[in-house]
Amino acid sequence: MSIDADHSSAPAGGSRRVRATRGRALRDVFRYAVARLVLLAILTGVLLVVSMLIGAAVPVPVLFVLALIIAMPAAVFVFPRMRAEANEGMAEWAEQRRAHQAYVRAELAERELE
Repeated sequence: MSIDADHSSAPAGGSRRVRATRGRALRDVFRYAVARLVLLAILTGVLLVVSMLIGAAVPVPVLFVLALIIAMPAAVFVFPRMRAEANEGMAEWAEQRRAHQAYVRAELAERELE
């Protein structure tokens, strides 16, 4: 089999589909991460305002850590669709990578037999 041979046994969709899936997965993960950071900022601000209203002198780093502890599990309930989209996109991308790796291994094994 020559290098210029037809690759009809290549994974369906080719590299464009893999790039599109990767791009969508990374976009979804980025959107979810930004949403979580916004939630963290909002919670920090709310805790800061509450601490000022009750007259407690709480340092901002302490409020930030408290907001972080609250925001991590809260994001699961506040952004369930975004999280699901990010997970699905990453799973699809991983499956395409595994299929491509299997294809490459098969091609290499076939070439070694020649």
